[in-house]
Amino acid sequence: METVTAAITNMNIASTISIEPSQDPIVQSKFSAEVASLKELGLSNEREMTRMLFRTNGNVEVVRNLLIARNQFREAKRAAHPIADPKLKRGPKKDHKEKKRDRKQGKCDRKDPAAKAELKDKIKAERKLALEEAITKATVIAASSDPNGVPLSEKNIAKLAKKMAKMEMKQKWKAEKQEMKDRKNEDKQSKKESRKAAKKVFDDADNAAPWSVSAPLYLDGNNMLFVLAPLRGMIVKGKGMRRAEKILIAMSRRFLELAPSLPLILTFDASPLEMEDGNLRVIKARPKYATSDDMLVEMATAEVASDVPSTFVTSDRGLIERLEALGKAIRRPKRFFVELQRLEGADGQPLDEWASAWINSHFQNAE
Repeated sequence: METVTAAITNMNIASTISIEPSQDPIVQSKFSAEVASLKELGLSNEREMTRMLFRTNGNVEVVRNLLIARNQFREAKRAAHPIADPKLKRGPKKDHKEKKRDRKQGKCDRKDPAAKAELKDKIKAERKLALEEAITKATVIAASSDPNGVPLSEKNIAKLAKKMAKMEMKQKWKAEKQEMKDRKNEDKQSKKESRKAAKKVFDDADNAAPWSVSAPLYLDGNNMLFVLAPLRGMIVKGKGMRRAEKILIAMSRRFLELAPSLPLILTFDASPLEMEDGNLRVIKARPKYATSDDMLVEMATAEVASDVPSTFVTSDRGLIERLEALGKAIRRPKRFFVELQRLEGADGQPLDEWASAWINSHFQNAE
């Protein structure tokens, strides 16, 4: 030990070099024989060995003692503090499955000490009851299973009962987990069916209602850009938001040509394409409003105050709720494009195919 201490004290650490000793080819070549001898003694960290040989000027005995002492210290530290072991990042788990199960069911608040203590007592009570029932069953089984009529010892009965209780608790938790999963799936399916039914009712009413050619028509531009596959593809594939906006403006202008008495206001969150051309207005929400939804709601509120009828084209659920609360008529964006397709005389053709053909024929130079 004195030799190791003296060697550590006399280490040559004053010399400054521009590269880590263990990565220096010259140093590696110089101490290759010493590293090989240390490997024969069962040591494996070549980088650490090279660094320590460099600092001790090749003293193999000192390096061996230092590495062995370090390994023993690390093992003792891991034994005393299991959480320090990198293989046990979260430390030993106690009642982890029970706590996880109850947290999922909302039975325990992790930040409430009283709730945690109550949960712990409840788990203990459940285990105690299961163990008592298992001991009774195990005693009967042990007495009836022995051909000589000699019952098992109390120790073996306790072991058997403990296993039976553990299996019973596991089956109970598994059943509760499956029940919770089934209930969650049922709720999810119920919500999905209710949304589907509500959408069908809305779509039926939307398809049956005629288009007004006199009331102002407000288009939620950012929402409508994702209805048609050709426009959606331009945005998703990175071909440009502005190109898609120009095509939507061209479609709106064509709609006005076929329904000339219809005032139409097309809104975007932020677009440099603001314009006013006859009955067509293209406006943006920013910087006055955070989104075009807020701007549309304010326009609808002003119309309610002046008793002006209007129609809003959007499929945004939040915006629909806000507009319906003001008594405004809502139309789906798809219905707008279907109406444009009908006015163009292309009924019966798939909507996306018609849109692609329309873009190619009417808007080839959109950039």
